[in-house]
Amino acid sequence: MEFNKAYNRGEFVNFLQNSFLPEDFIPTTEQVIFSTQMKYSTKAIKLGSSDSLDLVVYEIRHTSKHDARVTLSKEAFRMLADEMEGRALVIFVPEDNSDNYRFSFIEITLDAQEGGSRITRNYSNPRRYSYFLGKDIAFHTPNKYLNEKGGFL
Repeated sequence: MEFNKAYNRGEFVNFLQNSFLPEDFIPTTEQVIFSTQMKYSTKAIKLGSSDSLDLVVYEIRHTSKHDARVTLSKEAFRMLADEMEGRALVIFVPEDNSDNYRFSFIEITLDAQEGGSRITRNYSNPRRYSYFLGKDIAFHTPNKYLNEKGGFL
């Protein structure tokens, strides 16, 4: 896939299905209803899932004028918790312009404290597994890790 072009849902799902995710990836187009108030996120679509990876893929449309990846990731974590999901690939696409978008892996894990009944949520770092993609970006690194490595590992 060419990551230096504007976001196109059909092309992205095709990339996920045929190049990036395992054969058990099942595409879908399901609207997700937010259970909590969001600051920037306006709409979410579940684009598919992979049972072998215990992974779902979402597209989130947002109104942030800047690349607010931490705030958007927090909103995505909240949505994941509401959806009872632990791992997701999320495509963050601005409402007004899909020229540039962000593709991120986020994960929530639950840890039980030894000898206690307290459960702690641990969140993946929203900066670590994230790529800013689209028109006029330097796409050497995303291309290397998303196209050349041979899929999601």
